[in-house]
Amino acid sequence: MLETGGSVRSPVEATGLVLVAIVTRLLGSGRSLTATLTEILHQFQQGVAKEGKI
Repeated sequence: MLETGGSVRSPVEATGLVLVAIVTRLLGSGRSLTATLTEILHQFQQGVAKEGKI
């Protein structure tokens, strides 16, 4: 039995999918590259903090 909420993806794979989704959404919204990268870092830090992996 998995105790990770039923997720079968590895943390690395899940993080990659999240980053791809964020990049796609932000680039689609017409933001500058700098703003996009800043937002990606912010979202990544929030996700890591939420998962308790720091």
